[in-house]
Amino acid sequence: MEEITYDEIRRIQTKEKGPLLSQIPENFYELVGALTEKYRKDAPNGREYENLIRIVGEIFSRRAEKITTAALNSLKGVEPPPEMLPRERALYDRIVRELRESENSFKQVLAGTLPKPKKLRILKDISAFVGLDGKNYGPFKSGEEVDIPDEESTALIAMGVAAKE
Repeated sequence: MEEITYDEIRRIQTKEKGPLLSQIPENFYELVGALTEKYRKDAPNGREYENLIRIVGEIFSRRAEKITTAALNSLKGVEPPPEMLPRERALYDRIVRELRESENSFKQVLAGTLPKPKKLRILKDISAFVGLDGKNYGPFKSGEEVDIPDEESTALIAMGVAAKE
C-alpha cells in the first residue's frame, strides 16, 4: 500500500495556507488514517502523535473553508476547484444544494410567495422524521399545536395523526 510521510503532510499543510486548494493524493484521508494508526502505536512519545493530529486537523479545516467559499462562489457562476477529492466534492455539492434552496426561499420571501406553514393539532405521538424538504420535524406529542409545511401536513393528516387547527 502506498504511504504518506509526516514531512509530506507538513508540506501539504504549508500549501493549504495559501488561498487555493492544493493538489493532494486522491486517497489522502486513507493514507493519513494509516499514518495516524502507525503513530498511535509506534511513536516514542505522545507529542508526535498529537502534532500529527493537529496538523491534519488544520489541513481539513482549511480545505473545508475553501470548499465552503467555492460553494458560495458557485452562486455567482464560478466553477469549483478541480483539486477537490471525491468526498470533498460531495460536501461541496451538498453545500451548493442547500445554498441554492436558501437562495430560492429568499427570492420567494422577496416576491411574497413563500408557502405558509399549516397549523396542525397533533392527535397521536409522532417520532421525529425527515420531511420531503429534507428538514427534521418532531418529535411531537399528542395535543401539541405545530406549524408544518403544506406537503408534510398533508401527509400527517392523511395518516390520521394530525388535524387542521
